[in-house]
Amino acid sequence: MDQLRHGGDVMATGDSFRSVAFGFRVGASTVAGIVNEAYGRNSDGGTLSASAFGTALRQNTLGIPADSPLPGAEHLGPMPHVFLADEAFPLRRNIMRPYPGHNTGEKNVFNFRLSHVRRMVECAFGILASRGGYRGSDCTGRSPEDYKPTL
Repeated sequence: MDQLRHGGDVMATGDSFRSVAFGFRVGASTVAGIVNEAYGRNSDGGTLSASAFGTALRQNTLGIPADSPLPGAEHLGPMPHVFLADEAFPLRRNIMRPYPGHNTGEKNVFNFRLSHVRRMVECAFGILASRGGYRGSDCTGRSPEDYKPTL
């Protein structure tokens, strides 16, 4: 905790508590207290598990499309639709995450490709958000047909 009070910790954004404190003109210990209160109790996986979305995902009530073959890979049979996640999330039927730890061979190639795809998806949402075609807070409960592209 002493390290938090002195602003030595770094958040997921890459900012230190000290730099955030300077930007908002508050003490580093105030930032540490707020961050610990807001995020310290649950991991990303715990937050998902406690959310309505996570509950619906576990109970299969999200309305995810039925499994279907991938184009060009019909010989593999039907595949589930998945959400891409990082290592903080649990492995579930509809959550694809990297292999944990340091890997070699095929696992390393899989992790590299999954990371590349996650970056592509994040960039696509960033482009949509910058053009006003996607607003994260509007997504809950709306179908894809409700969104009109603004590209």
